[in-house]
Formats: sequence, C-alpha cells, structure tokens
Amino acid sequence: MYLKISFMAGCILACPFVLYEVWLFISPGLYKNERRYVVPFMSATIGLFLAGAYFGYRWVYPGSLDFLLSFNQDFRALIEINEYTDLFLTVILGSASPLSCPSLLCFSPCSAS
Repeated sequence: MYLKISFMAGCILACPFVLYEVWLFISPGLYKNERRYVVPFMSATIGLFLAGAYFGYRWVYPGSLDFLLSFNQDFRALIEINEYTDLFLTVILGSASPLSCPSLLCFSPCSAS
C-alpha cells in the first residue's frame, strides 16, 4: 500500500517535468500554426481532468462509499486500507479521465490543418 501511494504521488509530482520534456522533444517538429494550439489544448485538458477529479472526490466517492457501506445492514463492514485506497484511486481516476476526452476530440481537427 505504501508503495502504491508513493508511486501515485511520484507520478503526479513528476508529471509537469515529464510534460515539459515531451514538449521539448515535440516542439521542433511542429509548424508555427500548430504551436499556437498547444497552450489552449493543454490548459483545457488539465482543467477538465482536475474538474473531473474534484467531481469524483466531492460527489461520486462519498456516494459510492455510503452505498457500499450501507448495502447490507446485517453485517459490520471491515474495510482494509488497501481496499479503501484502491476504491479511492479507481473513482478519482475513473471520474477524471473521461472529462479530458472532449479536449482531445475538439483539438484533433486543429492539428490536421
């Protein structure tokens, strides 16, 4: 469990540096008109991803946890931290990932021109 949490935190903290290195690799091959779409694309993608993560954290995760804990009142729920963390990461990433797809669909025709 500690390794999983450390890995996820490391991925999140390293993401800006990795994206910067990818940009340094890709940018010399782009035309001037293609480079102007990068900032709106990245800001829209990151903004939508964070909005989806917040939505999952604020509304989806508490609702799913309440539902799973109150599913059967006859038993006492014994939740291990491993299962709790797995559910948390699944809900947050599952809520955030689909919201970044509209920016991919919106900006993909821009790169063709």
